[in-house]
Amino acid sequence: MLSKLRFLLRYTNKYKWWYTGGIIFLILTIWVSVTIPEYVQQGIDSIASGRENNYDVLLRSVIAIMALAIFLMIVRTFSRILFFVPGRLIERQLKGEMFRKLASFGKDYYDNNSSGSIISRINNDINGVRMITGFGLLQIVNIAFSLSVTPFKMWSMSPSLTLYTIIPIVIVFIIVRFGMAFMVRNTRLRMESLQSLSGRIISFLSGNGVIKSYNIHQWAEDKVEEENVKLFGFTMKISWIRSFVMPLISSMEQMLKIVILFAGGLLVIEGEFTIGELTEFIAYAALLTHPISGLGWVLTV
Repeated sequence: MLSKLRFLLRYTNKYKWWYTGGIIFLILTIWVSVTIPEYVQQGIDSIASGRENNYDVLLRSVIAIMALAIFLMIVRTFSRILFFVPGRLIERQLKGEMFRKLASFGKDYYDNNSSGSIISRINNDINGVRMITGFGLLQIVNIAFSLSVTPFKMWSMSPSLTLYTIIPIVIVFIIVRFGMAFMVRNTRLRMESLQSLSGRIISFLSGNGVIKSYNIHQWAEDKVEEENVKLFGFTMKISWIRSFVMPLISSMEQMLKIVILFAGGLLVIEGEFTIGELTEFIAYAALLTHPISGLGWVLTV
């Protein structure tokens, strides 16, 4: 594990200023995201009160929301660029180093390793490094700040309602955690199976003359079919768990809204909450869904 981290740090350290800028813009993104619901609350409460002198409050809230929304689009775009570009640059560097390394090997290495196997391993491993140094680091920073700021805002509004919200989040997170672990494990097996299939196909194509000479077409087809069935099996397992986990993640926000609408609605009836505050709380809960699903992915890497 430590050797893998040292390997990643050797490349990411070169782009530390990119990542630093990405973290700054990501913090701004999270700050704007948790600020917009406050103005939504002010606007809704000014409408609910129905007083004429609340027109200025409503107008200020609408203008503030529009300005923050535009600012949010800008900072979110830059936060993605500053994380994803280094990942692509590291990918390019690794491919260049891998090519030079492979060019230095002798004939014995290529006799023991098929071309399809080498190509498949290079693509899978380097794509994995790109995902970790780009999307992975973005998710880690986003989770760290989102799961600190957003729950604090919710707790400051209503500790009891926050506890009600945590229950479905914990249940969904546990399911997603195990589902993602199963999917990642089968994805690795699928990559190995694809690597084996690619190696066989390239070997059979390059040795097509031998297959024709010995009339072993059926044997070659059976071998390819065997690898193809294994690949299909792993793909179906991934599709099965994805068809269960992904809808669960996408519907988590709706489940939270139902819980908050029921528990928070009682607070509104009792006069402890306003309609605007309930809307603000629902907006905060919606901001938790993506970090929670991202946390399930990060913990399986």
